[in-house]
Parts: sequence; C-alpha cells; structure tokens
Amino acid sequence: MTKRRLFAVIACVGLMVFASDALAQRGGGGRGMGRGGFGRTRRADLMTLEVVQNDLKLSDEQKEQAVKVREESREKMREAFQEARDNNSDIREAMAKLNAEVEEKSLSGLSDEQKSRLDQLYIQANGANSLMDETIAAKLNITEEQKEKFQTTLQDLMEARRGSFQNFRDMSEEERTEAMEKQRKESDEKLTEVLTDDQKEQFAQMKGEALEMDLNSLRRGFGGGGRGGAGGGGRRNQRPE
Repeated sequence: MTKRRLFAVIACVGLMVFASDALAQRGGGGRGMGRGGFGRTRRADLMTLEVVQNDLKLSDEQKEQAVKVREESREKMREAFQEARDNNSDIREAMAKLNAEVEEKSLSGLSDEQKSRLDQLYIQANGANSLMDETIAAKLNITEEQKEKFQTTLQDLMEARRGSFQNFRDMSEEERTEAMEKQRKESDEKLTEVLTDDQKEQFAQMKGEALEMDLNSLRRGFGGGGRGGAGGGGRRNQRPE
C-alpha cells in the first residue's frame, strides 16, 4: 500500500471516529466506534464512565485524573490529525506515541487489582479489536505473524467500509444500529479466526464478569457528566459475548 493510500485509509478512520460523535449526539450509533468500527475505546475513556468508576472503586482523585487525561488526549489527537493532514505525513507513529502516553497516565494511579479488572472491561468494550493491544496480545502470546494478519484484516475491512458512514446518515436509528452491529460481528469473526483454539478459549475467559456500559455516552462531549465522568452506564449497549 502506498504512503498516500495508507494515509487516506487512516484519515478515513479518523473521520469515522468523529462521525460517530455526531451520530451519537443525534441519537444513533449502536455500540459506538469502540465496537462497531475500527477505533478502540481506550482504557482512559472507559475510566470516565460512572459505571466503570464504580466497578473499579475509583477514588475521587482517580476520577478527576481520568477526566483530565481524557480531555488532554482528545485535544492532542485533533492536533495530530490536523498536522498530519497539513503535512501529508504518516500519522501512525504520532498516534502510537500519544496512545502510549495516555495509557501510562491513565494506569499510573491504579492498583494491580484495578488494572486487571480494567483490562477485562477493555476487552468487553472492544471485542476482538482488543487483540491489537500490546498488553492483551502479550497475555495471549500473540505471534508477530498473527499481528501482521490482524493488520491486513483490518486494512481490508477499512477499505471495504470507507463509504459506510455516508450511508449511515440516510438510515433510521434502528437501521443504523443494526448495520453497525453487523459490522462489529464481522470484524470480531474475522479477527478471532487468526487465533488458535487455545487462544480463543483464553481470550473468552479474559473478559471476566460482564458489565453493561453505555459507550455512546463517551461521544457526548469530553467526560459528559461533570467531575465524576461521562455519566451512567445503564443503557444496554455493552453485552457479554
């Protein structure tokens, strides 16, 4: 894939993320981009959800830090996309560095028990997309060959869906939710095909106890519900696999 072509694909993903913000604000979106599309819902984002904060038993200080980290990272992400677009440069390295910094900051104040549970919720929120996460991949002993297959699969899926959000705008909320759910299932199926039988079994166990999370609330501003985070998670947007 040429550099220009690859940038077009990555830029498309960026547009899909911000398009999902607009869809959620209008009442659509299904599970949100954390599951229906290719961008992963980060641990830092999950930690701003009230239902996750309660599950992790975060202190007030930890809650405030989570919101702060997310707000700062969203601004830096916009700047990175703008700079890459202006310079026609490869954004992958900048985004990888930014996400690594965000992960480090978001996990710095957590106990080992909280980190372990957050990993479970991260897998629940992202499904097979979480296999690209280095922490999850290490626990599953994902090989370099498997990682390459993941990337190839994602690139093929992204290319096939470049115009999907244009079509979503003409759909009803119910149709949009159904379409995104279909895409999510297709992505999960194709990515998990890369795993061995033992890895599939271990991955299923790594999800832990199911927690219902409203991932769409993460698209309604930068933390939504004030100092405590993005608000409650009562909507059944997150279901156990």
